[in-house]
Amino acid sequence: MEKLKREIEESIKMIREKAGDKSKVIVLVSGGVDGMVTAALLLKALPAENVYAIHVDHGFMRKDESKTVGEMLYKFGFKHENIVIINAQDDFLNGRVEINGELAPPLCEVTEPELKRRIIGTMFIEIVKKAADKFNLDYDSTFIAQGTLRPDLLESGNPEVSDKIVKTHHNDVDIVRQARARGMIIETNWNWYKEDVRQVARMLNIDEGTASRQPFPGPGLAVRIICANQTNQINQISEDKKKQFDGFIKDKNISGMLAPVLSVGVEGESRSYKNLAILYGGSDFSAIAATVKAIPENLDFINRCVYVINKKNIDKLACNELKMSAESAELIRGIDYIITSETAKYLKESGERITQYFGLLVPVSTGGAKKYSAVIRAFQTIDFMTGKAAVPGEDIPVDILRRISDRIEAELGEIDLVLYDMTGKPPATIEWE
Repeated sequence: MEKLKREIEESIKMIREKAGDKSKVIVLVSGGVDGMVTAALLLKALPAENVYAIHVDHGFMRKDESKTVGEMLYKFGFKHENIVIINAQDDFLNGRVEINGELAPPLCEVTEPELKRRIIGTMFIEIVKKAADKFNLDYDSTFIAQGTLRPDLLESGNPEVSDKIVKTHHNDVDIVRQARARGMIIETNWNWYKEDVRQVARMLNIDEGTASRQPFPGPGLAVRIICANQTNQINQISEDKKKQFDGFIKDKNISGMLAPVLSVGVEGESRSYKNLAILYGGSDFSAIAATVKAIPENLDFINRCVYVINKKNIDKLACNELKMSAESAELIRGIDYIITSETAKYLKESGERITQYFGLLVPVSTGGAKKYSAVIRAFQTIDFMTGKAAVPGEDIPVDILRRISDRIEAELGEIDLVLYDMTGKPPATIEWE
């Protein structure tokens, strides 16, 4: 506690020394605890009239998220005229930005996870530049503040802290690094991990709803839509891989299939991009968890395993085209809302703790009219660098997962399978992209 008190004081001092009492500062807030802590520290360090809050709704926010963010900012102490909330879904889906000197395709045509993250991060800053005009500010001479955490820098391979890239974070893309090199980025949370920031939020008297708010990636639900097109689907699984997988699980009292879709994982300090295994049948989740742990340890082409909640067996898998669109964003929003609301209700009633819980949309199905599947992710971690999936029947009741599954099937007609991600970090990342 004393250490954090000193670091809070040092952060306020850093802001004052960097920005002075006359410079203008734009703080980027998504509604999560990281950005709100940065905003609170800015308001402590600088005159309120010099601090501007920008919230960009890229079209991949959670249900009613942007409305809630606006209300929080008003309560937070920002001057009404210093807040702007921008609806930019069309810009993010259809706009074009330069990545490494080349014009990238629009997001609606992209399936590769790393490129998706780079486009979103770069477009985010382009939108912020336009937003600065609303305040009559020159973006290039205005300080930008953001709630960057230590894990963001480590996983992005920021040259100041790491030479390994797991995945690009939106707050450490090239355009941000360029502004940082010019001394125009203020990052109050640079040395903190998530639990540190939560504690700092409480010490700054930020309401508990914000302090304990579910972690939410900067690209939002966009990285929870696993895209696919005709060039990146079926041909990823060789007969040799199928044979190895089938041979490994044949005596594990469970059935499974390799899915024709890849997900991002972590291997050592670097990024992996490997096959997904779908398991079904069986009822002993402790034994299933042990199998899930053993599969990537023995089969180096798999980094993530999920379990089928809503069916006892499956006989085939297909990968279908899935793109970034307003429709897919609305579908993942519905999946995520069902999962987070049901899980939050259980945790509140039980007093149990799961660090992060959310949903994903994947382009896998067993065929027929329903082309997509939903994934439930419930994860336990301290530092977000390592951790374990909550084990059904031990860390989260199986009945909760079945209730979530029933609601998804009843309310979202496009969903075929309801899957539960049982993989730890490593070998998987918490997010899939």
